[in-house]
Amino acid sequence: SSGINAEYGGGSFKPGLRFLAMKFLKAKIQDSANGHDPSEDAMTCMRLVKLKVKKGPKFGMSPTGNDNSLSVYLTKQSKTGVFVDKPIVAQQHCQGLAQAIPATTDDAALDTLVRRLSSKSEFHWAHLYRLEPIYRACTTVHDMVNSPDLVPALKFLDESLQRIYTALPSDTLLLVFSGCSGFWRKPEFNGSDEAMKKLMANIVAQVRRGLLFLKVKN
Repeated sequence: SSGINAEYGGGSFKPGLRFLAMKFLKAKIQDSANGHDPSEDAMTCMRLVKLKVKKGPKFGMSPTGNDNSLSVYLTKQSKTGVFVDKPIVAQQHCQGLAQAIPATTDDAALDTLVRRLSSKSEFHWAHLYRLEPIYRACTTVHDMVNSPDLVPALKFLDESLQRIYTALPSDTLLLVFSGCSGFWRKPEFNGSDEAMKKLMANIVAQVRRGLLFLKVKN
């Protein structure tokens, strides 16, 4: 049931059964002192699946989905794009004229991006994760600044940007931006729909505190 209604989980996460039961069945489950009841969970899953079959493939999907994704926008503008990211991210968010290229490491993503910069695609995207383990391990800004892994990670990113910039064709806009949403810190959520909206709004607010740098290569 979580798989066929997965978009409500956010990103690559799946929503909890308790949340789906409240959202689509208006039913409270897993609410006793004993926690999960296997029979109750199984019956709830069956009700959700039957409802999905009755309502059709689009039932239970997020109202926004990926309609506003960058790959959809590029396709509407008849522009081609290349997205280099972790396999699950690349496959989930790329469609239309955008080509998804999976890369499991930053080094592989960087090599792939530099090679593809000479192609005729009009937009190139690559996500580097070198800072993510440091961010995960630190609870405060002080911890992150004093992490022994921070300087090597920043050096790698600096060298990567230099390599990308060198490989860029002339008259190309380079965008570099950071995000700090921390989706890996998102707990399993089984609350109300209103509380979910507040949680997601908080995550979006964190993302908007990221930094953006841009430069045109002449």
